[in-house]
Amino acid sequence: MTQSENDSLRALERLLDEFFNHSTSNEKKREIENQLHSFSNQRDCWKYCIYFLAHTSSQYVSMYSISTIESVINRQWVSLDWEHRVQLKSALYSYLVEQDVTSPHFLRNKLAKLLVDIARFDWPHFYPEFFNNILQFLQSEQGQMLGLTMLRITSEELMNPRPDLNSYRKEELHRLLQQHIPQVFQMLCNILEELGKRPRHSATATPPPSPTHPSSVPDLTKELTAASFRPDNKDITKEALAATQHIFSWVNLTQVPLQLIRSIFHFTNISSYAQDDDDMCVLAMSTLNELLYRKCAPPDSQNLFIELYHLTVQLLRDIMSPNSDKIETLGNEYSQALLGLVTAVLNKMQFTYNRKQLDEVDSELGDDEEETEWQFFLKTSIEIIAMVAEYNPQEVFNQVLIPWKGANDIYCVLENAVDHKNLMFKIEISETERLHCVLRDFASLTQTLARLSTFFIDDNNEYNKNSAPIIDSLVHKLIESSCIATNSRFYLLKIGDSKLVECFAEAHSQLLASLKPWLSWFLVKGGINNLRLTQLLEVCLPILSAGTQNPKKVNHAAAHLLLTLTNTVFPPVLIMQPSVVEFIHVAPSLKFASQQTKEVIDNAICNVLIRPWGELSQADANQRNFLISVFFDKITKDFRELSNDTYENKVREVVGSTLPSLAHVIQFSKNHPNSSKKLLYMGLKASIDHALDLFPEYAKYPEVSDNILALFLEVLGVLQQQFGVENTRRSVEVFLEVAISQQQSKNLSGLDKLLQILQLVVEAPGPPYRSFLPGILQLCLEHVHPLVISQANDQPGVIIALLTLLHSIFLHRWQYFYVSQVRLGHSPGCSDTDPSSDTPQHPIQLLAVLQVFGQTLLQPDINVFRTSLAALEDLNSKWKLYYKTLFREQLLNQFLTVLFHTLLDKTHALLTDDILLAIYNMAAVNFQDFFESFIPNFLQSTNGLAQPQKDSLKQCLQKETDMPTFVQHIIRFVNDMRCYRLCNASLPPGSVIL
Repeated sequence: MTQSENDSLRALERLLDEFFNHSTSNEKKREIENQLHSFSNQRDCWKYCIYFLAHTSSQYVSMYSISTIESVINRQWVSLDWEHRVQLKSALYSYLVEQDVTSPHFLRNKLAKLLVDIARFDWPHFYPEFFNNILQFLQSEQGQMLGLTMLRITSEELMNPRPDLNSYRKEELHRLLQQHIPQVFQMLCNILEELGKRPRHSATATPPPSPTHPSSVPDLTKELTAASFRPDNKDITKEALAATQHIFSWVNLTQVPLQLIRSIFHFTNISSYAQDDDDMCVLAMSTLNELLYRKCAPPDSQNLFIELYHLTVQLLRDIMSPNSDKIETLGNEYSQALLGLVTAVLNKMQFTYNRKQLDEVDSELGDDEEETEWQFFLKTSIEIIAMVAEYNPQEVFNQVLIPWKGANDIYCVLENAVDHKNLMFKIEISETERLHCVLRDFASLTQTLARLSTFFIDDNNEYNKNSAPIIDSLVHKLIESSCIATNSRFYLLKIGDSKLVECFAEAHSQLLASLKPWLSWFLVKGGINNLRLTQLLEVCLPILSAGTQNPKKVNHAAAHLLLTLTNTVFPPVLIMQPSVVEFIHVAPSLKFASQQTKEVIDNAICNVLIRPWGELSQADANQRNFLISVFFDKITKDFRELSNDTYENKVREVVGSTLPSLAHVIQFSKNHPNSSKKLLYMGLKASIDHALDLFPEYAKYPEVSDNILALFLEVLGVLQQQFGVENTRRSVEVFLEVAISQQQSKNLSGLDKLLQILQLVVEAPGPPYRSFLPGILQLCLEHVHPLVISQANDQPGVIIALLTLLHSIFLHRWQYFYVSQVRLGHSPGCSDTDPSSDTPQHPIQLLAVLQVFGQTLLQPDINVFRTSLAALEDLNSKWKLYYKTLFREQLLNQFLTVLFHTLLDKTHALLTDDILLAIYNMAAVNFQDFFESFIPNFLQSTNGLAQPQKDSLKQCLQKETDMPTFVQHIIRFVNDMRCYRLCNASLPPGSVIL
C-alpha cells in the first residue's frame, strides 16, 4: 500500500461523505462532481479504483469505484493493454468471491455485472473460464447465490447486449449460451428440488386435508403446505426463479426439460400467510408464464405445453378440492362474514358511531382532482359495500336502508323547527353536535343507496321483483324528503353554526343526486306519472330559479336531475307543465357559481325544445319555435349587441361567457336527429353569423379568437349540413384571409382549431368543397408550415393538426393531384404499381406537401414523428404513394435516409417496428435499386465509418425481399453500423481502424 494511494482513498472518502451530507450546498456538490468526473476521465483511474475497493469500508466509495470501472470497461476495454485487462479481470473476480452473504446485494450484483461486461468482449477466446466459474458456483452450496446472480445477469446482458457489439458477436454469444443450456437446466432442477426438501418454519395455517381424488399427475404441493421458507432459502429460491424466468424468455422451447417445469410448479402453492411466500408463488407463476408469452411455438414443444396444462389443472385441484365437501358451509360462513364487513364499514363511515376518528379526516383541502380526504374515504367505503352487494344485493340494501330510515325520519321533522317568520332554525345548542352527526350520516347513507340503485333497475332479476315494494317506498320517501329540503332550504336560515349550514347543503345535494339514478326505476315500472313529474319538477326548478342564492353543490345536483328528467320524459309532456315554460323564460338570465351548472341547464332546456316532439299541430309548432327563439335570443343578447367599436374588455367578457356555452350546446346535440339540429341551427344562426362578422376585428385577441374558432369547429362538426355550402365558403374565406394577414404576429393561438375546421371542410362530401383546396393548401404551405416549424418544440400539437389536415386532403381529395385510372380510360386496378400516366396535376404543391411530411420526420417529438409516418403509410396503402414517379424520383431516397438515421440514432426506439415496415414498403418499390444504389450511397454519406467497414456492411447485407427476412437483415445492418460507429468513437486519437 503506497502512501499516495492511501491519501487518495482518504480524500475520496471525505469528498463523497461531504457530497451526500444533507447540509452540503448545491454549488459545493457541483464542484465535487467536477472533481470526481475529472478523476474518472484519467487513463489509469481504474488502478486506483481497484485499490479503493479492496481497502475501503464506505459504500459510497465502493459504488463510485465500481461505476468508474464500469465506464472504463464499456468505453476503453478494447484499447487497454493485455496485462492491464488480465489484472483488472483478476482483481474484480477475487473481490467478488470474497463477498459473503452479508454483503449488500447491490454491490454483489454490480460486481457480477462487471465480469459479465468483460465476458461480452472476451468470452470465450480471452476469458475461457467465465462460464465455467458460473457452473462451479452453482455446484457449490456456499456459492449458489453468487452463481445464480451471475447466471441471471449473464442472460440479461448477453441476450440483450448493448449496441457496441456487432451482429456476428451477438450470434456467437447466443450460440455459446445455447450450448450450456442443458447443463444449466439440470443444475437449476437440482437446486430447486433441493430447496423444496430443505426444512422450513412452521406456518400458522392449519394444513388442509389431502385431495380426495387421485391423479396420475404427482401431487406437487402437499410437501409445502403449512410451512414457510427460511429466510436464507427464500433469497436463493427467488434468485433461481428469476434466473430461470429470464432464460425462458429466449431459450429454445425444445430444450426446456419437463422436470424443471415440475420443480417450478413445486413453488406455486405455499400454504402460508407470509407476504414473502406469496411473492415467491407469484414469481413462480411468472416464470411459467414466460413460456406462454412466445408469439409462436415449434411443433416439438407439444409435450411441454401438455405438461403445463396437466400441472395447472393439478394446481387448481389442490387449491379447490381440499374444501370441496364444505363448500356449502363455507358459503354461508363467507356470506355472514361479508355482511359483517358491510356492518363494520357502515359503522366506520357514520359519525354516530365513529365521530372521534372521522373528525380527524380533512373535508376541506382537495387534491389535484379537487377530492378531499373525506370524499375519498367515503367513496372507497361505498365501493366496498357495492362489491359485497354484487353477491347479495337484497341483504346489503336492507342493511343500508335501516340506518337511513332513522336518519331520514329525523330529517323530515326538522321542518317543525323552522321559524318561517324570522327565517330562523330553532335548535338547542346542546343538540347541534348530534344534529351535525345525523346530517352527515344522512348524506352518506343517501349516497350509498344511490350507488346500490344499479342492482335494482333490471326487471328480469327475481330479487328485484321481491324488492319492488321496498324500492317504491324508498323512492317515495326520497321525493318527500327532497320536497322538504327544497321548501325549507335550511342552509339559508339563521343557524349560527357554519358546520351545520354545510351539513344541510350536503344533505340536500345528496337527496337531489340520489333521485337521478332512481328515475330508472320509474321506467322499469312503466314511466313517470303526472303527479310524480310535478313533484320532481317542484323539487329542482325552484332551486335553479333562485340562482346563486343556493350553494354550488345544490344547484349542480338540481341541474343534473332536471337534465335526467328531460332525457326521460317526452318533451310535449314537459311543455304542458307551466313551471317548465316559465323556467325556459327565466333561465337565460340566471347566474350560477359554476359554469358547468349553467351548461347542464342549457342542455336540459335544449332537450325540451329540440328533441323530437312527434306529430305537431301548427299551434304547437309555432309555440315551439317561439320558445326556441326566446331562449337563444336571451342567452345571446349581450353577444349580438357587440360591435367593432365595443371596448376590448367587454368583448372578452361577453365572448368568454357566451360562445363556450353555445359550443357546448352544439356538442351536446351531435347525436340528435337532423330535424332537431335544424331547429338548433335556427336558434343559433344569428349568433353564428355575428361571430363571423366580429372575427376579423377581434382575431388579434387570443381568447376571443379561440372561442370563435371553437364555436365554428362545433358548427362544422355537428351542424355542417344545416350550415350549408355558401356559409361554409364564406367562413373559410374569412378565416383564410385573417390567418394570412396575421402571419407576421407569429401567434399560434387558435391555429390548431382553424386547421381542424379546415379538415372538416376538406372531408365534407360534394364537389362544391373542392374549390376550397387551393386556398387551404396555400395557407398551409406558405404561412402555417413555416410558422409552426419554427416553434416545433413548443407547439407539437399544432404540427400534428397540420399533418392531420394534409393527410385528410390526400385521403379525400386525391383527385386534385391525380386523375383516377378509370377517368383515364383504364380498367380499375389495371396498373396499380406502374400506371400508364403518372403525372400529377399540381406537382409543385404535391411536392411541397410531401416535403412537409419529410421535415416533420426530423422532429424530436415522437407523436409528431408517429403521425407523419402513419400518414405516409396510410397513403401508400390507399393510393400507392411510394410508387408515384414524383415520389420515387425526388423523395424516396431522402425519406429512406431519414428513417435509417432514426434507427441508427435510436431517437424514436418505441416506433422501431413501424419504421422498419415503412422502410420495407419503400424498398419494395424497387428492391434492386435499393440494394445496388441506395445502400452504397447511404453508407458513403454516413460519418464515423471507415471504408473497409462500409464495404463489409454492404457485402454482408443479404438481398432478401420477403418482409420478415428483409426486416431481420436491416436490423442486423443498422446494429452493425451503430456498433462500428460507437467503437470508432471510443478509440484513442491516432488509432488505426481495420
